[in-house]
Amino acid sequence: MKNNTLNKGRILLLLALFVTLLLLTYSAFGQTNNLYNQQHRVSGIVTDTDGIPIPGVHVLISGTQTGTFTNTKGSYTISAHPTDVLSFSFVGFDTVEETVGNRIEVNITLNASVTDLGAVTVNAGYYTVSEKERTGSISSVKAADIEKQPVNNVLGALQGRMPGVYIQQNSGVPGGGFTVRIRGQNSISSGNDPLYIIDGVPFISETLSTIGLDIVSGASPLSSMNPSDIKSIEVLKDADATAIYGSRGANGVVLITTKKGNVGKTKVDLNIQSGIGRVANWVDLLNTTEYLEMRREAFANDGVEPTEFNAPDLLVWNTNRNIDWQDKVFGSTAYTNNAQLSVSGGNRQTQFSVRGGYYKETTVFPGDHDYNRYSLNSNINHRSDNERFKVSLATMFSVEDNNLFKSDISSDAMLLPPNTPELIDQEGNLVFYEEFTNPFTYTKQQFNANTKNFNANTLLSYKILPELEVKTSIGYTSMWRDELQLFPQSSLNPVSSAVASTEAGKATMESWIVEPQLEYSKEFKNSKLKVLLGTTFQETTRDLMVTEASGFSSDALLENLSAASQVNIVRFDYSQYKYNAIFGRINYSIKDRYIINLTGRRDGSSRFGPGNQFANFGAAGVAWLFSDEPFIEKSLPFLSFGKLRASYGITGNDRIGDYEYLDTYSTTDYPYQGNVGLYPTRLFNPDFAWEKNKKLEAALQLGFLNDRILLGTTYYRNRSDNQLVGLPLPGSTGFTSIRANLPALVENSGWEFELNTINIQRNNLNWSTSVNLSIPDNKLLEYPDLESSVYANIYELNRSLSLQRKLHISGVNPQTGAYEFEDVNNDGAISSPDDYRSIYELTQEFFGGIQNSLAFKNWQVDIFFQFVKQTGFKYTHFFAPGFMYNQPAYVMNRWQNIGEQTNVQRFTQSYTDAGIAYYNAQRTDYVYGDTSFVRLKNVSLSYNLPYQGKAFENVKIYMQGQNLFTITGYNGLDPETQGFSLPPLQRFTIGMQLTF
Repeated sequence: MKNNTLNKGRILLLLALFVTLLLLTYSAFGQTNNLYNQQHRVSGIVTDTDGIPIPGVHVLISGTQTGTFTNTKGSYTISAHPTDVLSFSFVGFDTVEETVGNRIEVNITLNASVTDLGAVTVNAGYYTVSEKERTGSISSVKAADIEKQPVNNVLGALQGRMPGVYIQQNSGVPGGGFTVRIRGQNSISSGNDPLYIIDGVPFISETLSTIGLDIVSGASPLSSMNPSDIKSIEVLKDADATAIYGSRGANGVVLITTKKGNVGKTKVDLNIQSGIGRVANWVDLLNTTEYLEMRREAFANDGVEPTEFNAPDLLVWNTNRNIDWQDKVFGSTAYTNNAQLSVSGGNRQTQFSVRGGYYKETTVFPGDHDYNRYSLNSNINHRSDNERFKVSLATMFSVEDNNLFKSDISSDAMLLPPNTPELIDQEGNLVFYEEFTNPFTYTKQQFNANTKNFNANTLLSYKILPELEVKTSIGYTSMWRDELQLFPQSSLNPVSSAVASTEAGKATMESWIVEPQLEYSKEFKNSKLKVLLGTTFQETTRDLMVTEASGFSSDALLENLSAASQVNIVRFDYSQYKYNAIFGRINYSIKDRYIINLTGRRDGSSRFGPGNQFANFGAAGVAWLFSDEPFIEKSLPFLSFGKLRASYGITGNDRIGDYEYLDTYSTTDYPYQGNVGLYPTRLFNPDFAWEKNKKLEAALQLGFLNDRILLGTTYYRNRSDNQLVGLPLPGSTGFTSIRANLPALVENSGWEFELNTINIQRNNLNWSTSVNLSIPDNKLLEYPDLESSVYANIYELNRSLSLQRKLHISGVNPQTGAYEFEDVNNDGAISSPDDYRSIYELTQEFFGGIQNSLAFKNWQVDIFFQFVKQTGFKYTHFFAPGFMYNQPAYVMNRWQNIGEQTNVQRFTQSYTDAGIAYYNAQRTDYVYGDTSFVRLKNVSLSYNLPYQGKAFENVKIYMQGQNLFTITGYNGLDPETQGFSLPPLQRFTIGMQLTF
């Protein structure tokens, strides 16, 4: 099956290349024939990205004085030859050039110009605001940047592209999880994930995985979303932007907007791509010669004679066999196939879009394992002739089928000795050994996760008066995840007592939300007023069940639980979350220069105790566009844009579990007299209340040379108090702690910088650069009686929450050859908490990205670098060098003779003094170090064929690369994931986009 998958991938790549060459040849002939075509009339409609017609657009035949303008409905008509190039230009939008060809209708969508901040609008959730006038901190990534990256989860396309937003990929396994932190960790023990909103509907961010935690730990529900369906992603960060979301905005808000239809004739877009992926970096391990030398020296150091029992690798196994198990375990090539088909169009009143997608990705692990995703996204927008009534409906449905196995076996590739015998015989059966667990056992233990996700939103609006509009947003989300883990008898060691079994997990989540709103806007002589008032009603239910079954008569029946002789429900959970709120916004501007924005929300949540279920949140933001002041325009003519803005407010954090303030009980494992008993698991706390985050921000934005150079500098300080932590209780209560609020104070502060430049802007050549840099700082400012709490050895005032308090390793004793450690309190023992004085903060000192985009005629190339300066886990083994496990090659620089100075202790094969010393080293600063890196994250090269015929409106071919190379001093697989998990894969993709 594996060979068939590989062959299919190669065939698709060859087919894509063949079709590309065919189209190039056809376009060459087609364009020659077009030279003889006569002048004809061309008409069309010009709209913005929201499908709204743009009047007054200048339509010009390039190189001539012949042109026209669009009318009030965005329509135009002009006479042109097939070889003519039409130029569409309008103030506030990027100029677009389009070759006529044989077409009689050329519809154009204009993008807001980056250099005209007044024309660029950003999504702020309940409202939109121009980039020029916004008072809050909002970062945005558009579809153009997402589409250039071959990723299966849209979060992977955001890494390094937004200041203040740190995203870490936890695993290279398809369907694996991501960690997202917007301006740091605000809470000590509550959730720190942001709020996700898709087309106005809150989207679940917590994993629904129940039994697949080993292979897809923290599986992100966003993996079910097709990145090609996304129009833009905005991240709200400060209080001005997030306070309108109240209790859900403490950790930031991620707004995802899907693509919609545009005005014009029906357009069909087909995008097909195929690619490969692999692990980019392998660890430099010992070969067999070095490994055997290590083992023999370890026995000699310990004064132990090798035998067939304690040293089969020396006396039984083939000492001439040399296998790099990285090649066997994760050295395969992963293949991806991606096909997207969309149909869109519409007239001035109604626009529609239907998008379907299929994505398949195999793995680098052995066996026939793959990940499949099917998606269908539709959107329809309608407005009445008088523009008073508007309705839109957006739906998204996707199915994920993830066929993997139980565990990530990447670590085994670095632990297996290089002369380990074959682990699978010629018949494909597992070979078991007493010395270790055969990692290929897991490849025989099939894991399958099937996820279905449905998301729908309807927005109705009606203008009662020219200044007053009433609207209602209605949303529904449901997600189902079924997981099945099989343990066939053929995967179990015959000498063990384990029997064939099955684990089945089922989780569902349903949520509905209704948000009626009233919006008022009024323009006065020198000022503008906008008022928004709304309310929210939301309910979310979750339930999950995990079942174990055993006693199957055959491995072929493992998927049928009714064939088991014993079936047990080992976990069953149900929760209901109800949420209600009223929110509002007042925005007032004077002379378009002085702007104030007030937002507020009163929230009610079922997650908090009686008397604490409601709380108030709000913020104020102000901005001064000082570049519009007459004295600035005269004295600083080179300054094209200047704005000072600031905000302060309070948001909340309800990212906690349901019912945590209540008494809870669990069933006993063993029945008493035939009855199942209950025992308490949590104590009631009526004072259980909200965590609150007070956010302060100040920013300066500058533009030079007609905004060809844009510089933004932001300082923020977020302080989160009323922390929900576990307060210790005396043992007589029967509980170790109770979850309660504590006046502990966590601060996240930092600086964010953005620089955007247009280096070259000519007819056939454009070059732009974008740079962002974040310098975060996380501190625990207050914690009452920290010294006497259970967290005394975990946290420290004025240090990060990621603090690691460890022993300090002094190095290798030149006399004994074993690691030694600093005895801080000089009590002669290395165990007292007083000896844990080496402090490491596993956090980012700074991070960011650099993007360069170059367009020359029909060519487009984009290059993006991601960089991170951080401290993390160094690449170290759990076993001392000399044990029957392979080691990184640097261990050969070990201590051998008395008096030698080295950083690697002597080899040992037992838990003697050196073995114990290595075990203790795992509790020291030995395991931490610099894990910084600079990564060529993405390269995209595309070419628009100079082809304009009856068959296609546009043809583009492209190549994309992801995670191409990494510059780092880290010795392990990857400095981002660290440890032994499968790292993000290096990917290469070739594709073609056809527009009909």
